[in-house]
Amino acid sequence: MPLGNPDSQSASAPAAFDQALRESEERFRATFDQAAVGIAHVAPDGRWLRVNHRLCEIVGYTSAELQATTFQAITHPDDLELDLAYVRQMLAGKRLTYSMEKRYFHKSGEIIWINLTVSLVRERSGEPKYFISVVEDISDRKQTEASLKASEDRFRRAIVQAPVPIVIYAEDGEILHLSEGWTRFTGYTASDIPTLEAWTEKAYDTHKSTILQHINQLFERDRAVDEGEFAIRTQHGTRRIWQFSSAPLGYTADGRRLVISMASDVSQLKRAESTLAQKLNQQAAVAKLGQQALKAHDPIALFTRATELVAQALEIDYCKVLELTPDRHRLKLVAGVGWQPGLVGQAMVKNDQRSQAGYTLQANHPVVVKDLRSETRFSGPALLLDHQVVSGISVILYQQEDEPFGVLGAHTRQARSFSQPDIDFVQAIANILSSAIEQHQARATIQQMNRSLEQRVAERTRQVETANDELKAFAYTVSHDLRAPLRAMQGFAQALLEDYAPELDELGHEYANRIVGAAAQMDTLILDLLDYSRLGRAYIQLQPLSLDQMMTQTCSKLAPIIQNAQAEIQIRAPLPEICGNRHIVFQILTNLLTNGIKFIDPQVKPVLQISCEERDRTVRLWVKDNGIGIAPKHQQRIFQVFERLHGIEAYGGTGIGLAAVKRGVERLGGAVGVESVLGQGSRFWVDFLKPDACQAASMPSTAKA
Repeated sequence: MPLGNPDSQSASAPAAFDQALRESEERFRATFDQAAVGIAHVAPDGRWLRVNHRLCEIVGYTSAELQATTFQAITHPDDLELDLAYVRQMLAGKRLTYSMEKRYFHKSGEIIWINLTVSLVRERSGEPKYFISVVEDISDRKQTEASLKASEDRFRRAIVQAPVPIVIYAEDGEILHLSEGWTRFTGYTASDIPTLEAWTEKAYDTHKSTILQHINQLFERDRAVDEGEFAIRTQHGTRRIWQFSSAPLGYTADGRRLVISMASDVSQLKRAESTLAQKLNQQAAVAKLGQQALKAHDPIALFTRATELVAQALEIDYCKVLELTPDRHRLKLVAGVGWQPGLVGQAMVKNDQRSQAGYTLQANHPVVVKDLRSETRFSGPALLLDHQVVSGISVILYQQEDEPFGVLGAHTRQARSFSQPDIDFVQAIANILSSAIEQHQARATIQQMNRSLEQRVAERTRQVETANDELKAFAYTVSHDLRAPLRAMQGFAQALLEDYAPELDELGHEYANRIVGAAAQMDTLILDLLDYSRLGRAYIQLQPLSLDQMMTQTCSKLAPIIQNAQAEIQIRAPLPEICGNRHIVFQILTNLLTNGIKFIDPQVKPVLQISCEERDRTVRLWVKDNGIGIAPKHQQRIFQVFERLHGIEAYGGTGIGLAAVKRGVERLGGAVGVESVLGQGSRFWVDFLKPDACQAASMPSTAKA
């Protein structure tokens, strides 16, 4: 195969080499300038010879600014010595390359962390030419590492300083962290129990293997687990109950699985539960006996049940009820449990200080015996000695008028220290029995009284019916017989004025007019009294009412009065619904509005402002006027019958209107009052029940006519 012209081949070879070299340089330049990490050529003395764009971004300097300085100038002083040591080693040929994490000073003065990798380029002669430095910005990573380390430190402190028992351990049995709470409860420090083996040996003794097997299973869990309660032994030899819960905690740096366990010391809770269970049993016995006492008619059966409940709740051998005999010299065993057959209902104990029961009655407070064999306050009666009683409690039973009835006693054959709750329990049983005794005694008295009371009630009922009949007759007389003469007087006086007017002089006309006016005033007074009386006797039905509608009807009814006085009624609508009786509410509103229009200075135009406010269970109606006002000392008087603060010649009326308002409001279950300053008007308020308070039942009479 021909190889071509050798001369032409030799001529083209250098050109191809130059082309390849240029292309290689271009690729290097592009790689250098566009690299994602900082790259620099650095002279052996530290001057920046060439830097890429990324390095300038990292340190904040321009290429020209860097080439005018050295890497030593922007290196943190604490990192410079190690960096220079590596440089000297490379220049001496002892190291080909090196990497380190160090800090640069950014142009802004901020410290930045970088990862530096350096290699050395030498001349053909072996002389150092320049360093190639690769710079990677690791500030974010360093910040993350610092935050993580701070978090780990906080976590470690939280564990170690925790007041509750907490332990962190690895799957090889090493205990890594132990809380102060663990040490406080058990007495063991981290040096006492460096491993799970040491902990289980000290805390669980013969159960060590079982507990270790249980702990090893925790490393297989992928979530938190409540392990339950375990009994542990402390360094001081005491026994405590701990409730454990554990959870996986990841891995150590060397790959070991971790578990965190937390314990709650429930020793006191367990003791409290035991005490509580005993108290609950006692309370249940008290409640059960209380229920039976309410229905009991046979005291002896109740006494027997009480002794059974006390014996069960206190887990004692004997319980008894002793009753004082009528002469009060002895006490009879009327009920009990545990005693020899035939004694209950027959055995007697002397009422003196030589017996526990007699001493209890004399002492007038509960008596507790720790050991009857060494008791010095009294000697045991035969009843107790024959049954080998050692410890006991006795309390007094009472009857009517706080007189002693007897003694309730609880006894054991073994020495026992009864607690205060035990004493309180026996006292509670005694209180129930005392109440039952009083109830039984009172029942006989009540039965006797009932017989005479029924006769008295029947007689009283007849008297009330007679009084009501008389009251009805009085109302009829007032409304018919008493008003008839008034109407005659008024009619004749009016006829006199109409038929004989020419024959009457001025004084005669005045007298006749006074007769007409007085008769009208008297008729109004009678009608007002009748209305007031009916408010106390009436059988009323409550129903939801629209206060808006009631106010409109009232204003319509009072239109002539309002127009004559040129009064202005301002209503802040809408007014809410209330619970009331239509007739009574109409009377209340009529009296309040006429009162506000009437009591005003003659030169002032009456202005009434009506508003409402809703409260928890009531609706408050406000009626504000611009009248003459009421002095504080009179603000309660005005709601009494016939109370007038001004003469009839100044302001007309009967003095019953506000009294009727008060009685009507009270019949509706509400209240009424006034706020007033003399000369500045008044604000009357009425509290009505809300509509949901209405019931289908009517309201009975609550006041006397």
